[in-house]
Amino acid sequence: MGYPGRAYADADAESTGEEGKRAGNRGHVYRNDGVDIELCRDSVAFTNGYNVGYIEDGEWMLFTVKCNHEGIYEVYARVAAIETGAAIRISLDGGKAAVAATIGSTGDYQTWKTTSLGKIRLSEGKHLLKVIAESGGFNLSFIEIK
Repeated sequence: MGYPGRAYADADAESTGEEGKRAGNRGHVYRNDGVDIELCRDSVAFTNGYNVGYIEDGEWMLFTVKCNHEGIYEVYARVAAIETGAAIRISLDGGKAAVAATIGSTGDYQTWKTTSLGKIRLSEGKHLLKVIAESGGFNLSFIEIK
């Protein structure tokens, strides 16, 4: 949650409804900011019931993560896409790409798969994790760091 351009970038940060009234994000649920959040039909037990949808080229979200133990961690993304060709990249603490992956078709925007993005080294403490859609056309349920 935060300001556009600082916490996230969304190509259509505000949809308009009838007669120019604010309609909020394209998913129309959870909260009314520019990130397009929708109900998630993922069957995994640890989903929160929502996903980021309608992801377009160049959109991004910034997260603060806390690492309790320095080490090398595997990063996973829970994604859904109708077509092949979407791409996701994660940068750490304002640096260049830490990990990235292309996303294959799952058959539907609510048919989910977990994709490994690679490994990153995290030092103990707080970090800024930026999730970037290099190529849109996918939905994101969550990022997992193990």
